[in-house]
Amino acid sequence: MHNFLHGVPWIHLGPAALAVLVAFLCLHSRNIYLKGLLGALWLLLLPNTIYVLTDFEHLSHEIGSGDLGRQSLLIGQYILLEAIGLLAYLFAMLPLEQFVRDHHLTGRQQIMGIVALNFLVACGMALGKIGQVNSYVVFTHPWAVLLSMGQILTTVRLLMLVIFFALVNDVVYLSCRRPWLSKANKFL
Repeated sequence: MHNFLHGVPWIHLGPAALAVLVAFLCLHSRNIYLKGLLGALWLLLLPNTIYVLTDFEHLSHEIGSGDLGRQSLLIGQYILLEAIGLLAYLFAMLPLEQFVRDHHLTGRQQIMGIVALNFLVACGMALGKIGQVNSYVVFTHPWAVLLSMGQILTTVRLLMLVIFFALVNDVVYLSCRRPWLSKANKFL
């Protein structure tokens, strides 16, 4: 069992699952104040879902060690990890889709909303990847989060990383959105 779990960052699925849980609570909340609170928490946790895709970089560090059987097992685990992360991201985007549906946004407004949201998500991803900032740090050290965010947005190399993450998020979501929504409408 140790060989199965070794080297794969399964721990990142916990915050991703929490983001999905909060998304579902937000979707089904009828109290406007609770919905607002859950919406803010959802926005804070949403980057944890697609962040799992950045864990693929760890595979390159792990793949060189071990025999072919271990390498195959490792690749299989990463494929499973990435698939779960992608599904978590798609499920966690459902509050946005509910907002789009409830407010009858035009196609252009929908795309602009997705792009803007994915930029915010990309900022969160960069905070996690570069600054090692977890979601809970917003509550424990908010000033440090603001300083890290300022550094990311004022450093060209880091800003380019945010833009890259945002583009990847947009491509992933927009390419999966229509087929996903045809199946996920029962959750809305």
